[in-house]
Amino acid sequence: MTSDQRVLGYLQQRSLRATDAMLNLHSANANQLQKLSQQTLVAEGAREGTPAWNMVHDAEGLSRRMYNLMNRNQAGAIEAAEQASALYQRVIRDSWLRANEQFPKPQSSPWLENITGLPIHWELSRIVANRPWMTSEIPANGWGDWESMQRLGWSIDKRIEDQVQSDAKIEGNRGADGGPAIHLTARSLQGNPIQGGFGGSSLRIFTPAIDVPSGSLVRIDGMVQVRSIGSTPQSGLLVYDSVGGPASGSLYTMTRSGNTATNSAEALAWQPFTLFRFLSDGEGIRILMEMRGEGDYVVSNLRVASLMPSLASKFNLSPIPPP
Repeated sequence: MTSDQRVLGYLQQRSLRATDAMLNLHSANANQLQKLSQQTLVAEGAREGTPAWNMVHDAEGLSRRMYNLMNRNQAGAIEAAEQASALYQRVIRDSWLRANEQFPKPQSSPWLENITGLPIHWELSRIVANRPWMTSEIPANGWGDWESMQRLGWSIDKRIEDQVQSDAKIEGNRGADGGPAIHLTARSLQGNPIQGGFGGSSLRIFTPAIDVPSGSLVRIDGMVQVRSIGSTPQSGLLVYDSVGGPASGSLYTMTRSGNTATNSAEALAWQPFTLFRFLSDGEGIRILMEMRGEGDYVVSNLRVASLMPSLASKFNLSPIPPP
């Protein structure tokens, strides 16, 4: 320790500046979360008096306490901001979980991949409710044989053929509804485990560009059966589209109950997939199925539909930037 007043003064100033910076950060975070939680509940249609709104009002009281303490008790102000933020986060998290119940996976909707998209999700859900969807034709979706399908724009891309034997076949009665399906398999040639992830991507199927109107909301549906899967991490069947890309796709690795797939009756249960996308250009949309690692999968009942939403928002739908 030192008794030098200049050193002590310098350290005190540094401490005050650090505390000011911390308080500014916590207050900005609480303000952003307050705005997002309010917008989310308004868009979801939550009524005043519900537990969610009561939690928001409790958090707003803590935010007012934060402002009251800023100039006389910064530590107390920071504590109040943290408590308010925790309540706002709980409101947002609960709403996100309710939104996820509408889809097989969070990746189904781009507005659920980033928490700031929640108000947009609920607003769109309200706008498209009970609206008719227009079905878009997928060329050669009858799946007769690969040659005729490829002439209409379907394509197969194979990789790491020195390590993996991969194949895709059209089978007439393997679908979820007893109709045609695509049967995809990948196995190691040398018996060594094949890595998952992009490095173990052995086969990828592209549909042709599916014609949907520019500016429309697109819904892609289908069914996946995971018959067997490799043991390496990130092995599975990745289903995605040309708009969202692989990062927004759904990797099917397990049964619907969450257990790793085996050849049990439960593992052979069909799993639905759904992808919502906005199409901003006129080039159409493609569906892609990509095997990663070893596995055995069946895909059927592909369907694409679209509608043109009319956004008449009750508030600004722009995502809130991070603090």
